Amino acid sequence: MAVILPSRFAVLKVEGDEPDESKTAKKPAKTGSNSDKNSQAAKPKPKKKKKPAEKDGQRPPVLSKEDIFDEVAKDAKTILTREQRREDLKNKQPFLVEQVLSLQFQDQLDKKDEVIAGLRADVERLTAQLHMVKLRNKQLCTILGQGEMHDKAEILRDFEEVTQVKDELTQQVDLVTT
Repeated sequence: MAVILPSRFAVLKVEGDEPDESKTAKKPAKTGSNSDKNSQAAKPKPKKKKKPAEKDGQRPPVLSKEDIFDEVAKDAKTILTREQRREDLKNKQPFLVEQVLSLQFQDQLDKKDEVIAGLRADVERLTAQLHMVKLRNKQLCTILGQGEMHDKAEILRDFEEVTQVKDELTQQVDLVTT
């Protein structure tokens, strides 16, 4: 006797070695009135979707019980490995997110370190320029100071000459008036 077993992946037809007596036994007659039968007949039965093998008019492959158990074991193994992969992915996912974030932050840190290094080089260059400007200003101050000293000395000489001329003129005025 052949038994058709629907599987997740295919419809399997199994041929047994010995016929089952329990499957061929008559079912007890249903008790009930005609109204019960009519109510059951009035209910529309849902249409079954045909499997790809049934649509083409092909018969499902005939497999032995061992083949079915092997197929079920193989299906169970693939399902378990798939679930284990999903579980591993879920377990690794927070670490992956953390790794991605740490890589992004590390990248940002490297960029900012480059900017800081550039700014430090600018600061060093500008401090060297400032030092040079201060030296020039100091030299200019000494030159101006020396120039002012010459001017002051010249003014003092002129002042002495003018005071001498004044003294001479006052003496002459005194002589003329006396």
